[in-house]
Parts: sequence; structure tokens; C-alpha cells
Amino acid sequence: MRSLPVTNTSIDLSKQKVPFLPNYTVIAKNPVDTGTLVLQHSDDNTNWSTLVSLPASSEAQVNLDKRYIRCSTAATIYLNGN
Repeated sequence: MRSLPVTNTSIDLSKQKVPFLPNYTVIAKNPVDTGTLVLQHSDDNTNWSTLVSLPASSEAQVNLDKRYIRCSTAATIYLNGN
């Protein structure tokens, strides 16, 4: 299993390796035991929208359907995939 940490610094998915490329499906995990973390995505690295909201200590399957991703805060969300 591969893992990609996502912070509030945007990541260009087109420069990543499988499975962290646009149009791949991965598991997003919030390792924090208090508070919800928001994974955001963007086509142009300026206009951000919510991809998924992750409650404390949860995970969700997400499709990386845009070029850029980031966490909405200084916390870290982990993406996991094969």
C-alpha cells in the first residue's frame, strides 16, 4: 500500500505516481482523533471546492477527479492506495 500525506500546500496530482493521479480512486484518512478535516480539490490551483469532509478518525473512498488537492487546514490527511 502506498501513502501520500496531504497538507495545506497544494499537490499537483499530474506530477505524482500511480495511484495518486487524476481519475484514480484512493482512501482518504483523517488520523486526528478530534475534529473534521476537509480534503479540497481544484482544476486551476485557485478555485477550491470540497472533495470530502472526514470526521475525526475516519476514512472515505474518493475519486481524484481534479488536478490539484490540499487539506483545508495545516493538519495532514493521508491518501492510501495500491
